[in-house]
Amino acid sequence: MPIEQEQALCLHQVSIHYGAAAVVRDCDFALQRGEIGALLGASGSGKSTLLKAIAGLLPIAGGEIYMQNQLVSGDGVHIPSQQREVGMLFQDYALFPHLNALENVCFGLRHLPTAAAKDKALSMLERVQLADFAKRFPHELSGGQQQRVALARALVREPRLLLLDEPFSSLDQAVREHLIDDLRLLFKEQHISALLVTHNKREAFALADKVALMKAGQVVDSAAPQQLYDHSAQGELATVLGHLCLISAVKVGDGAQSAFGALPLPLSARDAPEGEALSIALRPHQYDLHAAQEDGATVMEVQFLGDMSRYRLQQGKSSAEFLSTKRFVCGQKVRVVFH
Repeated sequence: MPIEQEQALCLHQVSIHYGAAAVVRDCDFALQRGEIGALLGASGSGKSTLLKAIAGLLPIAGGEIYMQNQLVSGDGVHIPSQQREVGMLFQDYALFPHLNALENVCFGLRHLPTAAAKDKALSMLERVQLADFAKRFPHELSGGQQQRVALARALVREPRLLLLDEPFSSLDQAVREHLIDDLRLLFKEQHISALLVTHNKREAFALADKVALMKAGQVVDSAAPQQLYDHSAQGELATVLGHLCLISAVKVGDGAQSAFGALPLPLSARDAPEGEALSIALRPHQYDLHAAQEDGATVMEVQFLGDMSRYRLQQGKSSAEFLSTKRFVCGQKVRVVFH
């Protein structure tokens, strides 16, 4: 198949079998050089299996995998993992406990003279803001610092693609968010191509330029994070990307009418006949809630979520759930304004 010149990774109709069971089916995905991608999906969706095939740790049953225009899997070809020039970053860091941070980073540079390896490893530790911790052993470092050492070790060999397998899941939220910010900045400054596997949409959205949504072994949608969040056509899967308010409505002219008021007609319903029943999915930024008088919807349930609350509103015989940063109480009247 024709490959674009600057692609760091290209998957074409990739399938993977465990025995007779197809665990990954007909997956297509591509990353440009210097681009950061993410495979996002629930446990069992096939995302880690696909990552292992990209790394060369699993054979594929069909399709093709290319790295920088080179066929590495498919059509009778299987280049071993150690020859693919990929870096790996794992959830458990996989650091050698008997080696200090500098020695861990140097481990992948045994082909270089000792002095050259040390200089290169120190330079990489500086990039990940750990030069002052070079002599510390893994047990003397925090979780975030250990992950930075593992990152330095993966990058010091200058891989053509960095693969990250759930690398943030054991870190607390504050450390995770800070590390993700630093990694994205580093990857962009160094023009590093990377692919993240995660079940956490916040991680995928914060780090990646492009997100592939996976379910049951297939890539069901792929786009930039904001585009995927706003326009994913997979109604059932769209909830994976964040809260959806589902509104029952009917088409009226160029818009839609619901018990909660008039709202814009989604593109997918533009050709629907007049009066047709619709189920319209909305993100929180597509509506606002305001305190109202007697003509508003009634707050039936309140679930406090921290920075937001989830409200179940009742208007006549219709009910729906909405998110808002505003505070309301059960029994209060609320008006919904759609954008």
